[in-house]
Amino acid sequence: MLTKYDSMNGRIQENLIGIRVVKAFAREDYEKKRFEENTNDVRLAQFAAEKLVILNMPIMQLVMYASIVAILYFGGHMSVKGGIETGELYSFIMFVGQILMSLMMLSMLFIMFVVSRASLQRIYEVLKEEPTIVAPEGASVSAEDGSIRFENVSFSYYDDMENLALEGIDLDIHSGETIGIIGGTGSSKTSLVQLIPPSL
Repeated sequence: MLTKYDSMNGRIQENLIGIRVVKAFAREDYEKKRFEENTNDVRLAQFAAEKLVILNMPIMQLVMYASIVAILYFGGHMSVKGGIETGELYSFIMFVGQILMSLMMLSMLFIMFVVSRASLQRIYEVLKEEPTIVAPEGASVSAEDGSIRFENVSFSYYDDMENLALEGIDLDIHSGETIGIIGGTGSSKTSLVQLIPPSL
């Protein structure tokens, strides 16, 4: 179920980030249709999960009460015949009730684990993810005077270096200087600024 939620949230995030592109290519109806498909998948997954939860509780309660009825029936016969004391029968019923309640809790925990498995997989994927941009050995990022210098800097948001957001940037800013970076929308002004290490 959470996998479907994740897919729907990803679709929403993608549309919000690229809303200008969607409007520019008049794809509103297409994106609405895809969103409706995602929400329908979430609804069906929710129904399946709810059925599992709804069926689990009555089945466990049926087993619990059937066990107690059986104990009362057979234990009552044994108590009448003197094979077991009334206090022992009562204690046995209490112990069985506690065991069955524990089993009900375990079944609910199992259902919760199944439902949250998608979240665990996503967390694991994030934790094991390794950055594609790795600093070379011996690289120094310390700033002695606060100056910033780029020499033939290129940058891409993808593993494919054929698709560059910035290419061959030469920049020299002395410590204490104030400069302005201008350009049209989508000309990678923010990407250029983000390349400056925060420690600077």
